[in-house]
Amino acid sequence: IRLEEDEVSIAEWAQQAEDMEPHYSPPDEAKYPEDTWERVTINDYWTAKHKLPFALLEWASENKEHPEYQEALQQSAARFENLIIEHPHPPDHFFKNAGITFGNLRAPGTECKMVMNFARYLLLTQDEVKDRQSTLQLLINYLWYLKLAHDQELPEQCDQETTQTAVEAVRRHYPTDLDSQS
Repeated sequence: IRLEEDEVSIAEWAQQAEDMEPHYSPPDEAKYPEDTWERVTINDYWTAKHKLPFALLEWASENKEHPEYQEALQQSAARFENLIIEHPHPPDHFFKNAGITFGNLRAPGTECKMVMNFARYLLLTQDEVKDRQSTLQLLINYLWYLKLAHDQELPEQCDQETTQTAVEAVRRHYPTDLDSQS
């Protein structure tokens, strides 16, 4: 616990917290059955690695008027990106939390990262329909925006991979003919 006069910046706090995380390369989880202590250890490792970016996202969500609000989101986003790259099979909630983080960031290109992460979340999730409905609606709105931008000959903001992933995710949860929208 720090005294108020000893407070550090979000970036310093995040670095100090990261220094306390486990730093090793876990073995391939496929080697170990689900009910072994080795698999539990591997799962605990990834849970520990998820705690920091999630804590930064939660802090930002509760402190939107704080001068370091965007810094907390940037720190969270960078760590979510690294976590997703490092994890051999990232679970759906990694993508969902990264999508939320990028959706709140105010920097160029973050909207495309939000779309991609939400699409990847929807491709993996087994969440209840009610829990994924707003994410699905966001991707549907994005695809409608692309159609309008195309009709008005405006440049696309996101790359083709992001768009295709969004189309695939929407089709999985909302089967319809999206070819005329993308």
